[in-house]
Amino acid sequence: MASTQMNVRIDEDVKSLGDAAFAKVGLTPSRVVQTVWRLAAIDDALPRVLAGKASLSHLATGEKHEVQAPSEEALEGPRIVESFYKQMGIPLPSEKEKLDYEAMREDARLERFAEKGVAL
Repeated sequence: MASTQMNVRIDEDVKSLGDAAFAKVGLTPSRVVQTVWRLAAIDDALPRVLAGKASLSHLATGEKHEVQAPSEEALEGPRIVESFYKQMGIPLPSEKEKLDYEAMREDARLERFAEKGVAL
């Protein structure tokens, strides 16, 4: 597969802090960019973290944005699952065993990538 080179400009301090954060998990800047592009290509959309309430220009400028609390509808899902578990006699997981929505979503995404032969 042919590859192409991308050149971007980024604030020096932001790059240093970002490089340090990604290095903690063993990622290089190139790998991060490749991963974001793969995610967009596989999902045919922006990765969720970029497609949320904040605009891309907002993220690019580094301006702070207010995080909104989850809506009542979003909180209803866990209640439905808990009610189902109780009705079926399934023991509820302990607090330590519980996965939040984002962790479960990430696990599902990684499984999907593996099915498509994409290693992250």
